[in-house]
Parts: sequence; C-alpha cells; structure tokens
Amino acid sequence: AQMGEGLGDSGPAHAELAHQIALRGQQVANTIGLVDDAGFEVVGISTGFDDQYLMIEATATDAAPPSTRHDHELEQLAHSIACYTESATRSAQHWNSRIRTTARSGGRTVLWGSGSKAVAFLSAVGVDKEIEYLVDINPYRHGKFVPGSGKQIVAPDFLTDYRPDLVIAMNSIYRTEIARDLTRLGCKSAELCAVGASPEVEPAATPIPHAPAPIL
Repeated sequence: AQMGEGLGDSGPAHAELAHQIALRGQQVANTIGLVDDAGFEVVGISTGFDDQYLMIEATATDAAPPSTRHDHELEQLAHSIACYTESATRSAQHWNSRIRTTARSGGRTVLWGSGSKAVAFLSAVGVDKEIEYLVDINPYRHGKFVPGSGKQIVAPDFLTDYRPDLVIAMNSIYRTEIARDLTRLGCKSAELCAVGASPEVEPAATPIPHAPAPIL
C-alpha cells in the first residue's frame, strides 16, 4: 500500500515555509505512528513531486496494533494541528489582502491551474468578483467552470487580450514554464507568484522558444 500526504502544496504558503520545514520531522513521525496504529509496517519513506508529498510504503502485518498512543505523542500531534491551523489562516489572510489590493487599484488577478488546489484556494481565501478566470493548459477544461466558485477556465492565449496584473500559480513547480508562457503571450509586466513558494513576486522570464508545460 502507498500513502501520500501533502507537505505544503496548498496549505500554509510562502511566509510559512520555514515553519513547515521545522514541523516536517514531527509530521513524518506522526504519520508513521498513524500507519502503525492501522496495523501496517512501514518499509519505506520518500518524498515525491518536487518534495511536495511524503510517500510511505507499508505492508499489512499480523501483529496487533498498539491499543493507545503515548500521551506525549498525542500532545505533539495536537500541537502540530494547532500550528497548521494558525499558519493556514495567516496564509489565507495574506492572499485575500493581496488579491483585494490588486482589485482596488484596478488590476486583474488570475489563477494558473484549475484543479483541486485552485478550488480549495478560492474557498479558503474567500474572494469572489476579484478573480474572474482560471487558466489551464488542458484543452478539455477550456470553457468549463470550477465547482464551488463557478469561475470560468480559459486557455493561456486568453491572457493576451485580458492582460492580468497578478498571476498566482497553484503549484510552484511550474513557475518557470508559466513565466515563459506569460512572456510569449505579451504579459511580461504581469507579476507571478505561487502558492507554497517564496513570497517574492517574479516578473515573466525573457522570451525563449516555447515548450509545453505539464498539465496541472
């Protein structure tokens, strides 16, 4: 069996990155404990998708799982949950402020990516009319709408006329490819940042031959 757990891909973002790293060791220990409690034996641990996920490989065992967890383990788990909640709240507040500030100045914000991260982001950040469109390179999603917020999904070429001022990538692993696309589309002045990455906003990259990016 394989079990994947997010290590910050769509939770506490940029400003909380150092905090995430500090908690990672405890997070690993807690996750291993949960797997053990479920009656599995951990045989391998690794990370995947640019270190965004903790991957645990485990096998079923005949040994009876422990009946209870030690008090100090439960306290550590409760502390980790409390820290995560606080970090996620601060992150959502930051993005809300950033997006609303852009809108108040007459600017336009788009999200790049229309998957579950975008749906969760819109729900957590609590903005509405400040974002009209989500960009995705998957042609089968163009013209459709994301659940919950009902925002429309558009192709990257849509940005040539729309001219966004702020582009928020839902996954930092694609920042380089997105920057290339923005330059190709004539949106070099757009500011690009990403959830789960550095808070610094980077301009679109210098034009280079375009290469298709992976589907978000």
